[in-house]
Amino acid sequence: MEAGKEFEPLVFNTHNHRLRGHFENYSGKKEFENGEPEFDEIRQEIAKHFGVPFVEENEDELSKQDEGHIFIIDNKLVPNQRHYRAFCVVVREKDGKRDAWYIDGRMPHATMLLRLYNHYGVSEEDRNEVSLGFLDDEGFPNIPEIQEKAEEQKKPIRWFIRETVSPTKE
Repeated sequence: MEAGKEFEPLVFNTHNHRLRGHFENYSGKKEFENGEPEFDEIRQEIAKHFGVPFVEENEDELSKQDEGHIFIIDNKLVPNQRHYRAFCVVVREKDGKRDAWYIDGRMPHATMLLRLYNHYGVSEEDRNEVSLGFLDDEGFPNIPEIQEKAEEQKKPIRWFIRETVSPTKE
C-alpha cells in the first residue's frame, strides 16, 4: 500500500509551555471504552497517510485493522490515562523494503513507541521515520493555536502530529 499524500497533517510543538500542561493532563477518573471504535475512521485515515497496512474488506465497510501492523492499547491496562488518545507510527526501511506500524492508547508516546520497537526487534541501526501524534475528533477546541489551524484548513482537525526531533542515520 502506498502512503496517501492528499494532504500534509498539521504539526504542533507540544513542548511549548502553554500546550504542554494540556497534553500531559492525565486523569484516572474518567473511564474510556476499550479500543474506542469511534476513532476507527480516523485510524484508517492515518494508516492510509503513512502506508500502514489494513486488511481490505470492501468499499462499503471500514477496513479491518491488520493486527500485525496496528495495535490498540487495552485501556484496562492503563490505570492513569491521558485525557486525549495518542498514537505513534513507525516506518521502517530495510534492504529496499518499506513497512509501517501504528499504535494508539491513552498513555505516553515513549511507552507506546518502545512497545513497537520491542515487538518488531527494531535496532538503533535501522533507519526509521517516527511520527508521534494525537487522535481527537473535536480538534482540541480549547487550544487557540490548533483551532486557528482548523479554520485555515476549513475542516475540523481529526488528528495531528507532535513536532519532535528524532535522529536519523545518513
